[in-house]
Amino acid sequence: MMNNKINVFTYGSLMDNKKRTFILNKYIEGIKDKLIDYDIKDHSMCNFPTIYPKKGKIVNGIVFKVDQLELMILDRYENNLYDKIEIKTQNNLNCLVYIEKNEVLK
Repeated sequence: MMNNKINVFTYGSLMDNKKRTFILNKYIEGIKDKLIDYDIKDHSMCNFPTIYPKKGKIVNGIVFKVDQLELMILDRYENNLYDKIEIKTQNNLNCLVYIEKNEVLK
């Protein structure tokens, strides 16, 4: 059986190895990467960051691979204040990233 892994780019609390391990109940290695032409700002509804398109800016983060079940766990962790979009990182990886719901509509 094939185990398809999904790349997730994170720029906030999930960059922390201990936090990521606690949420996913196992350690998953993350590799440093960047989003080009994005910036970070405070989420409008909570005390966490979000990203938005901004020419000339860079967001530092990490990419890690998850399976479908782990992605569902992350969805629950990020709750209904975030949506996932697909982006391409500086290292040319297609990744999912969590972004404020309102930003997706803009």
